[in-house]
Amino acid sequence: QFPVYFWLANLVVVPLSTLALYTGVAALAFSWVPFLSYLAFQSHFWSIWFMNEFTIRVHQLPEALINGIDISYAQAWLLYGLMLLIILFLAYKQLRYFALATVVVAALATQEIQEISAQRNQRNLVVYNMRNATALSFVQGQQGAVLSDQPLAPQNFTFNIQPYLWHKGVPQATQYTFADTAIPGISHTMLPDSNSLLVWQGKRVLVLSKRPKMQPKQDFEVDYLLLSQNARVKPEELQAFRFKQLVLDASNAPWYLQRLKPQLAEVGIAFYDVTEQGALVVEL
Repeated sequence: QFPVYFWLANLVVVPLSTLALYTGVAALAFSWVPFLSYLAFQSHFWSIWFMNEFTIRVHQLPEALINGIDISYAQAWLLYGLMLLIILFLAYKQLRYFALATVVVAALATQEIQEISAQRNQRNLVVYNMRNATALSFVQGQQGAVLSDQPLAPQNFTFNIQPYLWHKGVPQATQYTFADTAIPGISHTMLPDSNSLLVWQGKRVLVLSKRPKMQPKQDFEVDYLLLSQNARVKPEELQAFRFKQLVLDASNAPWYLQRLKPQLAEVGIAFYDVTEQGALVVEL
């Protein structure tokens, strides 16, 4: 993210923060002097209060913050090189520095065009490592949908999911829960036993949060079987399902995973644990 009005905020914040530092030290140094300590503490309090209030007001200005900026390591080095070349050009007034800066700008523009082109053709499915919650995202092109077992708190979404979506070129994803029956682009079926079957881009995801009470048909196969919410399922019962990969998400308690994983290994069922291996990212 980039704060657009940093220059305006710093004009006030820098002198006020300096004032707050000196008045704070003075308040402690003269705390034994009644009038001086009161004056210093009041100055310290009001300088911090005004600094915070001014910062909040600046943040509330239109377009005060540009979100979703994502650059690679190569782009970061190119940007540092561009700044250095501009400084050299301004300092020595030599056109070669300006010409090199133009080449760097062209390289950055080319990389950005290539990245946007790749993002328009991308398709990926992600099972996130989100503590005490089940969350999946479905990205096609630069559009995305996030599906979770419960409404996600803004701070959880911002910290756990939003950075990855920005990285994939998705500025804003639509959020849904398993209680929603109509999800654009995703076929969602709530089974009679309260478990969920998702079909997206030809991939089937069976989410078991409850003990399954239905016997799957012999020819029924899913790509991903997701165990969540400490589902009371025995490993022997999972053998009745045909799936390509078993996924254990972070909504399961540590004690549940500790007990279940040896049982899965004993019957020869391989699994992917997002709490240990990180989010499961499937590129289609």
